[in-house]
Amino acid sequence: MNWRLYPPKVLVVTLDGRTLPVSTAGVLTPAFAFQIQATDNVIGTTDGTYGRAAVDGTPIMLRPLSRGQHTLTIEEQIPGLPRFVTVYKITVP
Repeated sequence: MNWRLYPPKVLVVTLDGRTLPVSTAGVLTPAFAFQIQATDNVIGTTDGTYGRAAVDGTPIMLRPLSRGQHTLTIEEQIPGLPRFVTVYKITVP
């Protein structure tokens, strides 16, 4: 799939089980060259890969959190690709 043609992603952010609104503003880097190691790499190639890519991100800003334990979960889904979930365990002293 051509990275320039990815359909819009779905982003769900929850804090302590409550869904947060997500901004439609994003950040896009200029294209850059990359090389992936030949083994044990994120895309599963075995011969190493060179190419060009860009990074598309969505900034998430939180209000100051209360003291205690918090769980921030970020779920990202680009149609046709596996769902990516990141969970942060946050402790505010």
